[in-house]
Amino acid sequence: MAVERVRVRIWSTVPIYVIEPREARTANGLLPERLGAYNGAARVWWPGVDEDSEPSWHPLIYDSTGFYGEGALERLATEFALRSAERVDLGAREQAALRLRSVPRPATAAASDGEPAPVSVLASRKDLRRLTTDLRRRDREAPVVVLTFREGEEEPGFPPTAIRQVLDPRISIYVLGTQDLCRRLAQALGQQLAVDGGDARIFWPGVSQDSDPAEHPLIAAHIDADRRSPAERLAEALELSRPGVSGHVAAMQERLQAAEQRAADTLSQLRDSRTDCREAITRAETLEASLAVAEQQLAALQLAGLDHAELELVATMDRDARMHRLIARAWLGALPSAVDRQEFPPGGYVFGARFIESVEELTGTPLERIAWACAMVASGRAKGMPGLEPHHLRASGAGSAGQLIRADGAKAWICRLLGEGASRLQYWVTADGVTEFATVGTHDAIGRL
Repeated sequence: MAVERVRVRIWSTVPIYVIEPREARTANGLLPERLGAYNGAARVWWPGVDEDSEPSWHPLIYDSTGFYGEGALERLATEFALRSAERVDLGAREQAALRLRSVPRPATAAASDGEPAPVSVLASRKDLRRLTTDLRRRDREAPVVVLTFREGEEEPGFPPTAIRQVLDPRISIYVLGTQDLCRRLAQALGQQLAVDGGDARIFWPGVSQDSDPAEHPLIAAHIDADRRSPAERLAEALELSRPGVSGHVAAMQERLQAAEQRAADTLSQLRDSRTDCREAITRAETLEASLAVAEQQLAALQLAGLDHAELELVATMDRDARMHRLIARAWLGALPSAVDRQEFPPGGYVFGARFIESVEELTGTPLERIAWACAMVASGRAKGMPGLEPHHLRASGAGSAGQLIRADGAKAWICRLLGEGASRLQYWVTADGVTEFATVGTHDAIGRL
């Protein structure tokens, strides 16, 4: 093919070399085996020429008739037409061959006396067959370490040079150059023995499809919590996974896990005990508070004139009953004459869900004062009584807001207990005239019913 005709049919940026017959032997001797050019043919060397390159990656162009004329020129032009002149996209295997040039070669080298074996870089299926054969050898005594690349990175996750320096010279180290080789290794050995993504795996003797992956440990390329170098972590994993050591390590791990479980159980029991103690203290404090309230109620009843027998009877009552007794006593004391009691009979009343609790929580207001206010409200005597001044409880803070009315029709009221700015009594009056005492509290802290 004439150089001038070739130049106009391929990219203008591609250099063209013409090898004279007298130079052919020398040139082909410098090129990888099976990648030479001879007998008038043309060869395209794409990026990534390497001794592991497949000849089909860098095609030899000649006419199928055996002549190197127009047919060969068309094939050469077609080869360039299939690719972009701006960017040459290499296949996965071509990329592997290109980036692995700097790794020690050849892949088939073995350790000589006193010298460690070089790292074996695998870029083809033929290389992978050599690895699987080595892994399955029955006479193999030393472990084999397999390293891989992270996707998109130029170096393996475990640097081969650093790994070679820390391992025994007899240990073979292989690097899988492509994801395709990683997948094929998993297919050959079983998915439980897969290794890829920059991780490393140690294969001890006795590899088979039924192998336990724990016997051939996988070491992650990166662990956030571990500050050691990859080489240090791999060397430690190698020592701990030795067949003579791994059994002892597993037993120690089982004992450690059992001890950790016992410690966790003991800690849980201690926490439960502390919770029980806190609950017991809370119950004791509640009982103590209830006792104090009961003593206060009994003192109020005693001041109201109850004799000893009646006080003993009251002492057996619950807190609701004692409050009812105080209200009844307050009504009798406030209305001494039969005429007054006939005019203001004790109306029907009940305690709301939080009333007794709010009475116990309120400080600064005597219990007998609360009982007296309840007696006056229930009998209808509160209206016009000095210091009580019952009035509507508004639905909101707005001055124009109307009285708060519950869904069942009950209307909200409020009255003073101890003058301006002090405690208040809130209550409902139902549609049938029953008074429901809701809560007591200070003027600022008291909430809506």
